Amino acid sequence: MASGVKVPDDVVTFYQENMKIHKHGAGTDDQYKFLLLKIDKDKVTIDERVQVKELKGEKNIFKKILEMLPKGECAYALYDCSYETTETQKDAMVFIMCTLEETSVKERMLYASSCVNVKKCFSGVKFAWQITDQSDLYDLDVFVEKLSDLSRATITKIEGVELSNIKRDK
Repeated sequence: MASGVKVPDDVVTFYQENMKIHKHGAGTDDQYKFLLLKIDKDKVTIDERVQVKELKGEKNIFKKILEMLPKGECAYALYDCSYETTETQKDAMVFIMCTLEETSVKERMLYASSCVNVKKCFSGVKFAWQITDQSDLYDLDVFVEKLSDLSRATITKIEGVELSNIKRDK
């Protein structure tokens, strides 16, 4: 990798065995919905993992996922997003790069220069979402547009919640 950052085999294996999307509805409560990844000493590590069963009872899973993204530091995340279109229910693996403006230029550059090669290690990623400011978390138009382009249909719900309720519920 250009930055020298490596993704250890155990991180890739964990993703492949515990998170990769299967057929919709085939996942179990033990499947992972979200992984927070950070760079530590020139390698990517799993900083936080969230299983489907840990999100049971959440009114707004998408909002909860966004709240798990770090404030004041950079990170990557993998998010197994469930959504509905006007036609059907779907899933998409989303790679998130969070490089907030309040972090150091050096840290942002490290994450940015490593991003493409890190993302390549995780097969099945449908699209990447870059967050550079906390306000990006509440401007869901880009996220919804990418999902719409991916599915070639109008998105009506994310994680079972109507889009209008997600946008209002900051």
